[in-house]
Amino acid sequence: MMKNDNGSMSIIGHLGELRKRIIVVLLFLIVFFVISYKFTDQLFKILLKPSNGLEFIYTKPEELLMTYLKVDLMFAILFTSPVFLINLWKFVKPALKAEERVYVRRLIFMILVFFIIGITFAYFVFLPLSIKFLLSFSNRMVRDMISIGNYMSFVISLVLSFGGLFELPIVVIFLHKIRIVNVDKLKKLRKFVIIIILAVAAVLTPPDVVSQLILSAPVFLLYEFSILLCSLMEKKNGIKK
Repeated sequence: MMKNDNGSMSIIGHLGELRKRIIVVLLFLIVFFVISYKFTDQLFKILLKPSNGLEFIYTKPEELLMTYLKVDLMFAILFTSPVFLINLWKFVKPALKAEERVYVRRLIFMILVFFIIGITFAYFVFLPLSIKFLLSFSNRMVRDMISIGNYMSFVISLVLSFGGLFELPIVVIFLHKIRIVNVDKLKKLRKFVIIIILAVAAVLTPPDVVSQLILSAPVFLLYEFSILLCSLMEKKNGIKK
């Protein structure tokens, strides 16, 4: 590990450490991908469960194989996320003071917790409801013939999107902690936040308004929850508006 004369790590040392952490994360990603591939059928069944017995088709010769690989990659990313956060912590730890380490360690732990809450909420609550709602538009004139690739893309995008977007309270609380925003400013930013949430939902979900609203509604509620938490923090610390 290369250090300067004052004992701090040099730029080359930082780059070397960053390279080491990236390699570790990528190796775990590959290992978890291989393990997921071995259990593809079981993982497939997990993601098919919210469909409540729907029958699927595939319309291209390579579609089923590509869908299997997509599912394996998703689970590999999920299993690797704690490894990523641990290595992120190890990378930033030397640059932090003792009190900062306590705060950042808690922050990283909460990032993992909210990510798990997000994907759990998506899988057990939002997926079944959204699938049931979207299929309610079918009738005797239009028969549903959903391809397995489209279904899995919908499930994967929704689950991972919820995992990421459930980090919103962490981001807001962090910005509040370092005094970039306060409760009054968060309230004033509501209309801009709604536009941003809708724009992000449009990118992350299939191109229909219903899917975008399905994703944006709980994220906006999370923003309101963040404002509530920040308000409680201000009251606890006696911060005047």
